[in-house]
Amino acid sequence: MTTSPDTRPFRCAALLLSIALILTACGKTGLPRPPQETDAFSFSSTGLSAAGECLLVRGVVQGAIDMVDSILLELAPVDDAGNCPTCPFNAREWSEFRLDQLTLDPTSGAFSFTYCPTSPTNIYRWRLVGRNVHSSLPYVVTTPAIAVLPAQ
Repeated sequence: MTTSPDTRPFRCAALLLSIALILTACGKTGLPRPPQETDAFSFSSTGLSAAGECLLVRGVVQGAIDMVDSILLELAPVDDAGNCPTCPFNAREWSEFRLDQLTLDPTSGAFSFTYCPTSPTNIYRWRLVGRNVHSSLPYVVTTPAIAVLPAQ
């Protein structure tokens, strides 16, 4: 099949346009992420105390309070022989609290919730993990802390 001279410029332009469209899509990888400045949050003033046989967890959410999806409490009961604050944190119990399960002040960001551990003790290593409503944002993880509670 012979090509007439009239279609060569059209085919050349179509080829160049196709290459331009392909090249403009290169370089973009991954899903779009929401702006972190407006949708991110952090924890401050976190604490764990005794509430009868249970534990009372308190803290303050700073930043985008309305972007909190849930807060996960991770616990590692500590016996006297295993009190190692520099060892890697290895939670043995955890519980997730959704917004309807905790008290969260939308103005100040103050929150609290109660958790009754399955293996009560007087010393715990613990931390909080905050999950954002935007699953593409990383979890907010507090530094593991040690709580010494009064003997029951």
